[in-house]
Amino acid sequence: MAVMLSRSGKRRARRSCLLVLGFGVFFLTRVALAGTFTLTDGNSVVRIDPDTQAGAFDWSVDGVDMLGGDWLWYRIGAVGGERSIDSLGPAQVTQNTPNRLSVEYSAGGLDVSLSYVLSGGGQGFGVSSLAQSVRFRNSGNSAIDLSVFRLANFDVAGTPGNDIAEILNGIKLVQFEGSGPVGAESVQTGPLVRFEAGLAGVILASLNDGAPTTLNNFGGPAAGDVGGAFQWFRSLGPGQAITFSIDSGVFPEPTTALLLLAGLGAGMRILRRSRRLTA
Repeated sequence: MAVMLSRSGKRRARRSCLLVLGFGVFFLTRVALAGTFTLTDGNSVVRIDPDTQAGAFDWSVDGVDMLGGDWLWYRIGAVGGERSIDSLGPAQVTQNTPNRLSVEYSAGGLDVSLSYVLSGGGQGFGVSSLAQSVRFRNSGNSAIDLSVFRLANFDVAGTPGNDIAEILNGIKLVQFEGSGPVGAESVQTGPLVRFEAGLAGVILASLNDGAPTTLNNFGGPAAGDVGGAFQWFRSLGPGQAITFSIDSGVFPEPTTALLLLAGLGAGMRILRRSRRLTA
């Protein structure tokens, strides 16, 4: 897998998480086991490593891992390369319920906070939703020009190399494989300026090559081990912040995915119905 965490690394992380769950450790602040935290709800499990570029690396729905990687990078100014947010670590992590997680970083005059809420569907329905909120705050004494990048790479149907990715209207990523399962996400609010659909490994390399990245506004379709990236920009004075949200979903086929893209409320109604039918 080109993006963020190898398959063997994912297996090791899963074993570590199962060990934690076996001892009943569910709701802790700043768990240090392999840097991995687990969200669970209904038919869904999400695993996040906030201390490395692995980031959110596993989204299993009905036992099928649909996610290769999902993480954030930033750049201050117009020169130099991007850095992933884990470089601001160590992360301070709070998990009070099985399906909610908050992550915070603070270093070098920049505060970053992430929050995740996982909403799984009923067993066997292939439906799941992950709501994310992101905030970058200038905690320094001088104004900064901040660029934020997000790269998401679904592994639809658990296979990384056979996907099609498209970005619709510059804000909605859809990734699918034939008429089967779909990974989709819609970015909301914030000063979004650019986007790119393409090979996930190529986009990842550009974010890590030490040179400034400008996404190319290509919306696809792109084929292979693909993903989608978004770019935000804002000048922030001391104490000012940029905030945006991302609604992501996994669905059994394209028609259902379009409901999420039309509005999160429709997607949530599908989730609730699937939970009632399996209750």
